[in-house]
Amino acid sequence: MAYNFVANYPQAKVMAVPDAWPFPNRSGYTGPLSVVVHKTASPGNPSAEDIAHFFQHDTAGMKSVHYIVGRDGEIVQCVSEKDGAGGNGILDPGHDSFWDHTGVSDPNLCTISIEHIDSDPNNGTPVTDAQKAASFALIGDICKRNDIPTARIFEHRSLQPINRARCPGNYPMDELRQHVATVLAGSGAVGVPQGWRDDGTTLAAPNGHKVVQGFRDYVLNNPWKAENVPIGEAYNANPIEQSNPQRGAGTRQDFRYASLGQTQQLGVYLIALGDELNWYKDVLAKVKNDVLAVQRAVATLVQNVGL
Repeated sequence: MAYNFVANYPQAKVMAVPDAWPFPNRSGYTGPLSVVVHKTASPGNPSAEDIAHFFQHDTAGMKSVHYIVGRDGEIVQCVSEKDGAGGNGILDPGHDSFWDHTGVSDPNLCTISIEHIDSDPNNGTPVTDAQKAASFALIGDICKRNDIPTARIFEHRSLQPINRARCPGNYPMDELRQHVATVLAGSGAVGVPQGWRDDGTTLAAPNGHKVVQGFRDYVLNNPWKAENVPIGEAYNANPIEQSNPQRGAGTRQDFRYASLGQTQQLGVYLIALGDELNWYKDVLAKVKNDVLAVQRAVATLVQNVGL
């Protein structure tokens, strides 16, 4: 079966890998995503399309990434963002501890991976101006659309410090994160929301409710509208998501427009309110049906006993 999809980034050219390469729908993973930056260390100065052709014919390794950025600024997409791509490998000893708390053992399921052409075996060639501009624009767009904060932008070596110690080489990661922070700030204020107060440990909303610890950090470091105030304090919940009980227990805080959850596996993340709403709607519909059934039974009983 052909693997077909529409580019998630309009400027990308789709060159899909075979359908057996990706992980469809991320094998059921629905948690927060992260970005992993790669370089190719491929001699001969190949183009982005050349690397895409390699992935398309890699029948032995069945490797793939979501995007490839050429030195001329061309962007090729090989895998849809809704699916996992197998370019990150398995975790090496000494990997960043972040990867132990994603809820999955395979980091390919929770990441969007971006390759950058570099013909130096040590990935030491500076990115070109065109490559840098294309990469920054692409990753900024990915992070904005997928609610990925700068803290979840990683180098490949954070997963494989042994086998990929030089990946992505000298890619300008700090500058990238600064760019993404600017992009995210443009879609909403980052820092203390207007009208809120923060004393360094407690973030207080205008309605008096407080946000602390990981939830405070999330609000301060992600676009957050001032009117998106908490409607109560944080609380323990088991399950943390009624619509997704396999998440297990955790801490939750509900806001006017959003809910934040925190588990040992996932850290702090945005809860999918649409899924939660559908669960409660189903429960309410069942309760209504049960009430109707009781009312009919009572009416029948009254009629039978002549009350």
